[in-house]
Parts: sequence; C-alpha cells; structure tokens
Amino acid sequence: MTSTTGARVRRTPAPWWIAALCGIPLIFGFVGAQASKGAIQDDLTERAQQVLQGVGASDATVRFDGRDATLRTADGADTTRARDALAKMSGVRTVVVQGSAQ
Repeated sequence: MTSTTGARVRRTPAPWWIAALCGIPLIFGFVGAQASKGAIQDDLTERAQQVLQGVGASDATVRFDGRDATLRTADGADTTRARDALAKMSGVRTVVVQGSAQ
C-alpha cells in the first residue's frame, strides 16, 4: 500500500513563460511606435509647409526623419527666418539646412 500525504510539489515557472510575459508587450510597443512614426512625420511635414509659406519661403521644402527636419532651399536664399520658424514649431527637435549658405 502506498501512502499519499497530499503535499504538492511547487515548481518555478518555465523561463519561456517569463520571457513571453516580458517580451510580448515590448514587441507590441515597438510595432505601435513604428506605425505612428509615419503619421507624426506626415503631420509635421504638413504643418511645416504651412509655416514656410507664412514666412515667405514657399519655394523651400522640408523633410522629416522622426522629429528632425531637413530644410532645403535654393542656393543664396535667406534661410534664417525659415529655420527659426521651423525650430519654434511644436514637435520639432532639430532643423538642418541644406542647399544654401548657413
């Protein structure tokens, strides 16, 4: 006859379970951040074009990589007002001027 004491053996969770608990939210967060990056860049580009038209630099173009702006102007154009206006925009981190004397 075998005796049973009713004691349960407690085991630690498997390492893959812990990794899944931590990794899945990180993956979804990364994917969500990448998906919203394009929308943020599009919004900044649209607002920046309006700002450039407002300061009289409608011939200038702006491109965003995240929150970093790259301003392209014609050679010899005065870029100070355009650069300053873009730098003051909400959401813009840096402004780099290309195509003219800085």
